[in-house]
Amino acid sequence: GLGQRQRHAAFGAFTSAGRAFWATSTSAANAVASLTASSARILRSTSMFAAFRPWMKRLYVMPLARAAALMRWIHS
Repeated sequence: GLGQRQRHAAFGAFTSAGRAFWATSTSAANAVASLTASSARILRSTSMFAAFRPWMKRLYVMPLARAAALMRWIHS
């Protein structure tokens, strides 16, 4: 009857809205992934001045220095 037709129409609208939302969210995710990939590519392709290279290494050295200080503090 009429109730069944209304339920069918509502279900059709719900699935259409779901598909539209899925398509929108998927394309937004793809846009973000594309931007991230192009940013990473740009960062890999740009050269870095030699003056900044020690700072890159410092990021990896500092945690070890902190760990040693923490171990000394714990065992004192």
